[in-house]
Amino acid sequence: MALATGSRARSTLERLSVGGLSRSVIDPESARSLREIFPFFLHLRLRAQLAGHKNHDKIDNRIDFAALSPFERRQLKEALVIIKRIQEDLRAAWRLDLSS
Repeated sequence: MALATGSRARSTLERLSVGGLSRSVIDPESARSLREIFPFFLHLRLRAQLAGHKNHDKIDNRIDFAALSPFERRQLKEALVIIKRIQEDLRAAWRLDLSS
C-alpha cells in the first residue's frame, strides 16, 4: 500500500490509514476493519511468544488455537472472515485471479 500511494509510512497501522484515505488500494471501510483487527492479532502472537519464552520453547508466530478462550476463538474466526473478504475484493479489483 505504501508503495502504491507514494507514502513513506512505516508502521502497519500508518500504512493502513494512508491506504484507506487514498482509496487507490483499499476502501476506507476495509482499511478501518484491518486497523481494528491488527492489534488483536498482534496481542495473540505476542502472548504466544511470551508463553513460549517462559516455557523455554522455540519462539515463532504460531498461535495455539486450543489455548484461546471461546471469545477469542470467535473473534479470530470473525477476523479471518473479514480478511478473506478483503482479499477477495483486492484480488478482483487488481485482477489477480490467475486461475482464469
